Order: sequence, then structure tokens, then C-alpha cells
Amino acid sequence: MFLFNTLKHHLPSIIQYLRQPHNNFYINDLLCIGNSQMDLYTGNLTTLDITQEIKLHLAKANKLDKNTYTDWIKQNGFAKIQLSDRSEWILLLGNTADKYIHIHPARYSPCSIRVKASTIKTVMALTIEMPNLEAINTSEINDLRKKIKLSPIKNLEESSNIKNLYLLIKKRSIAI
Repeated sequence: MFLFNTLKHHLPSIIQYLRQPHNNFYINDLLCIGNSQMDLYTGNLTTLDITQEIKLHLAKANKLDKNTYTDWIKQNGFAKIQLSDRSEWILLLGNTADKYIHIHPARYSPCSIRVKASTIKTVMALTIEMPNLEAINTSEINDLRKKIKLSPIKNLEESSNIKNLYLLIKKRSIAI
């Protein structure tokens, strides 16, 4: 029923993914993140919590049925709803028959941050390849970015989002 790319849009899922053992095939997983800018949910709701709340919201509004949902979304191209933690979510049409409800955090929603796909990919690669890294530097980042087919950065100061997301993941990993 739900199309929800958790490696693009759900920080707790990214942290859970990063805790798993990896080999070089993780690079293939990064491809599903794409190349655009997106909103990343940083709240505490699980993916099940999110989908269940959306499902309940749609059921109460009599929009859960595939045909009714499709007609409703086609009116404006999307819908926006708010969940229990005040986070806002965009509902779109999914691209398969069984996953007709495509969801992602709304732009600048509470409990989310705006981030580039290349930042997420870089931070995931850093965390997988160098899990005990104390400080990150430009040359290490560029070595990893080359491995995951991204262009180099000039310096860490210009790419502060990489450092900020890396520190957020490290902080949340300890807290979870």
C-alpha cells in the first residue's frame, strides 16, 4: 500500500541500516537515494507508526480505498497531512498497483531537515567505511566520494552539511 523510501526520508531507518554489517554492495543501496535535495524525517516515529497514522487518517476521511485515494490525489497532485508529532507528510500517487500511496516528509516540516542526496550518501559511506572516525577531513571525504561516484568537495567548511549530518547520526546512534 505504501511507497516510502526510508533511506531517503527516515533518519531512524538510516541509523538502523548503518548498524548492520556491510560489504562493498552497500554502494548499490545508495543508488536508491537518487541525486536531488530532499527532506529527511528526524523524529522518533517508526516507519510503522508513520504508515499506521497515515492509514488511520485516510480511513477516517474515507480515502483509503485505491480508487478513492487516486481520485482525491489527482485533484491537486498531492495532499499534506500532519501526524501526532506535528511532522507533516506529503501524499502522492505511487507508481505500482500495490504501492499506490507514496509518502515523504513535507518540505521544511517539523521534525525534518532539508538535505542533498549527495550529503546522505557521503555520510552513510563515512559511517560504514570508518565507523570509529573521531574527526572527518576533506581528503577522507573525497576518497569516499570518489568510491561512490560523487564529485570532490573543496573543503569541509563549504560542505558543513556533511559534518552536521554525520554528527547528528553519531549522536542519535548513541541515544538509540
